[in-house]
Amino acid sequence: MPLPLPNLDDRRWADLVDEARALIPSYAPGWTDHNYSDPGITLLDVLAWATELDLYRVNRITDAYRGKFLRLVGCAPAPARPARVMLTVTSRSAAPLDLPAGVVVEATPPGGGSPIPLCTERPLSATGMRVAALQVLGAEPGTGSITDRSADLAAGRPVPAFGPDPAANAGPSSEACPALLIGLAGSGPPAAGRALSVAVQLAGDGDPEDLRDAMARADIDPHRHHGARTAWEWFDGAGWQPFTGAPVTDETRALSMSGLVTLPSPAGWAAAAVGEVLAPLYWIRCRLAAGWPDTAPLIHAIGSDAVPAVQRVPTLSPTTLGPLRGEPGETLLVGGDPLLPGDLTVSSHPPAGGPLVRWQQRPDLDAAAPSLPGFVLAADGQSLAFGDGDRGRAAPAGHVVSVEG
Repeated sequence: MPLPLPNLDDRRWADLVDEARALIPSYAPGWTDHNYSDPGITLLDVLAWATELDLYRVNRITDAYRGKFLRLVGCAPAPARPARVMLTVTSRSAAPLDLPAGVVVEATPPGGGSPIPLCTERPLSATGMRVAALQVLGAEPGTGSITDRSADLAAGRPVPAFGPDPAANAGPSSEACPALLIGLAGSGPPAAGRALSVAVQLAGDGDPEDLRDAMARADIDPHRHHGARTAWEWFDGAGWQPFTGAPVTDETRALSMSGLVTLPSPAGWAAAAVGEVLAPLYWIRCRLAAGWPDTAPLIHAIGSDAVPAVQRVPTLSPTTLGPLRGEPGETLLVGGDPLLPGDLTVSSHPPAGGPLVRWQQRPDLDAAAPSLPGFVLAADGQSLAFGDGDRGRAAPAGHVVSVEG
């Protein structure tokens, strides 16, 4: 339960007025008219009102102190960082395409505006295949039937990967276990040695990188689920076969988070009709081999020939800001793209020339010496805050600031 906070001053307006009137005979014996019509009494009422406002603030803490208290318990605002997305690559000729890491593409915001540059983080061997169908084995508990959910996937409706209750659907044989079936269309199977990259996005899932970082801090394996085990298989026209040759890389942690799955191209992969889908497609499936997930995974989107990409934040060229006003705790707006913490170079100098002051980036200035030239980058990456003269050096009046990073 929270600790009770003391009321530092419980006086109200009426208490302050009574206290002031009681002191009149001591300080002004000749003041005998204490009626409301007296201008002095009116002035006391106004001052009591202003004092009551100050007393109200005595029992409050500033946002800066609230943020510091949260940091003491390990809760701090996340800094600005580049956006991460999963891209699917489509070749106009449907032919295989090899892309190195570092390819830059542009995304147009829905509301218009400047294009957002995105840079691929890994090389990609695009196969020219696309996701054409999605089926679920175990969508109806206890039946072991296959249900076509392609229309739901196309409409953006979440699809239960292993049915609404994977634990109830688990069976003794591999053919009775819940499974997610993915049908791929293409001019033919990928050539031997090429890898197929499949991106899986779960409904309501957060940033996978954030989830993995949180798991690592809590000593939880971010790559292996604590209970569920899945197996990726391919259909050869007669039955389901495990992938052999190169290992399968599954970043979804048994479909418990969004991620990329890399599968080796199997030999003898043939198009076939499976379940309720009569068109011949190249089928792969993710089967719940053991255990069950904590909650039924809901598929929001699936794409083939996928590669992760990160927003390419342009390097900030030397920018001149100011002049500074010299106020304690002065905040300087930078503007433009958010600045990322780390490689920032901030300096200031008088406009007519003179000694250069180099400012150090710090997480906060609470323990900074009065002479320390430090600054704090706001969580949104849009402003710099300097010291107030007690905690960190105050920004010199008239200085021009140069920011680079």
